[in-house]
Amino acid sequence: MERRRLLALVAGASGIGLIGYALLTEESDEERVRGVVSRFARAVSVDEDQTNPIARLAFVKGEFRETVEQDVRVSVPELTNLKHGRQALAEAATQTGHLFRTAHIDFSNCDVEVGNVGARADCIGHLTAVDRAGQPRKEERTVHFELRRSDGAWLIQSIVVSESAN
Repeated sequence: MERRRLLALVAGASGIGLIGYALLTEESDEERVRGVVSRFARAVSVDEDQTNPIARLAFVKGEFRETVEQDVRVSVPELTNLKHGRQALAEAATQTGHLFRTAHIDFSNCDVEVGNVGARADCIGHLTAVDRAGQPRKEERTVHFELRRSDGAWLIQSIVVSESAN
């Protein structure tokens, strides 16, 4: 009887400890927004082994379902004909593989502000790439993201990329 009581106490204490740990280590909204921006960067980056455009499009669309709103608006100076929407953005991101052998994109120095239903992140976007001719390319631009909370998840609703300084 004593052994059962001891096991019950240990199990109860462990359960309370796990619940407390989960509550205390939960990500903040700012961390979640940064995570969405980072995941977006990985989705639009191109690895050398991503040569199949159909597989790349499937990967990008899958990532965008988790990070980008259906009717996302995007402004990139070089892409004047880019239509709005997740599908058009996924197709444009897939085309990046035709321009570059590799293209690594990341965002740093992100200034994130979170409100009740919306957030914004102003970041420095870094492109490190090798074009199809084998020429390296590096570029930095400011990128403005606007996000909206939807069913507890943060989704990008707008992206504005600055002009190139080159």
